[in-house]
Amino acid sequence: MNASFPPCNFNPVRYNPSSTPEDLFITYAFKKCNNLASLARTFRHTGTNASAVFFVDNDANNAMTDDTRNLINNCGISLINLGNLPYIGGTNYYVSAFMYMIELIRLNSHKINRVIKSDGFDTFFQGDPFIERFTGDTFLIFDEHWRLGDCHINKGWVERYGYKITEKDYNFGFKCAGFTAGSADIFTDVYNLFISFIIPDDSYTDQGAFNYFMLSGIFDRYYIPAIEQKGMNNIYVRHMARDKYREYEILGNYTTNYNSDLYALVVHHSYHASNVKKYCPQPPGNFPNYMNVNS
Repeated sequence: MNASFPPCNFNPVRYNPSSTPEDLFITYAFKKCNNLASLARTFRHTGTNASAVFFVDNDANNAMTDDTRNLINNCGISLINLGNLPYIGGTNYYVSAFMYMIELIRLNSHKINRVIKSDGFDTFFQGDPFIERFTGDTFLIFDEHWRLGDCHINKGWVERYGYKITEKDYNFGFKCAGFTAGSADIFTDVYNLFISFIIPDDSYTDQGAFNYFMLSGIFDRYYIPAIEQKGMNNIYVRHMARDKYREYEILGNYTTNYNSDLYALVVHHSYHASNVKKYCPQPPGNFPNYMNVNS
């Protein structure tokens, strides 16, 4: 991978990485560009050979300084400006990102193997997530170490799709759409399915959809192989919404949701994270909103 950037100050986590340029990391940033520079930098610091694309709209593109844009480009990441996107209400403005992701993968399916998508504003990398055990034959999405019955927000997102939540669903570990992964074919199948359920002028979220698809059996009916168990063996991502900062954690050794002896490759909900900036400090230059973390 042709990249030239200031490295961070932590030792990347390694679980038999196997990335190639045929693997793709993809994210998007609309309205603002917060965290994109550090996301790009931590991603490439892991030593990954994967390709990467950041989609932005005009607002996010205009919010970038030349230093931010140059750093992202120097990390070997393709910035694609989608221009002014139509706003049709609710969360549907952001759904357009998934349409562009699907089209990008479709047009390049002959040279894309595995795909990972993460949120852009609140994520950083600790290791190359394209590892040998990520074979791409299932849709990877992991729970937040949190029961559906204990979170009214996620219950509401699922119920928007017409699903009636009953007591039997309360122990379901709801999955977080802030990190998803699969082969190019599985990834596009999943997001095409999600988009087919979208109703304009309302707030239909991908996270609500994916949990609805699991609870209702829709993934099975569409022959989409998706994990359904809690992420006990999840080394890919630490979701911090519930499992917030643990003592002594620093960038490079944030642990997984269920096992504090294993390091996570990706950290999501980074605004709960501390002891991070010291290990990937802002480089000289103009980088507003460089990293979305506590400290």
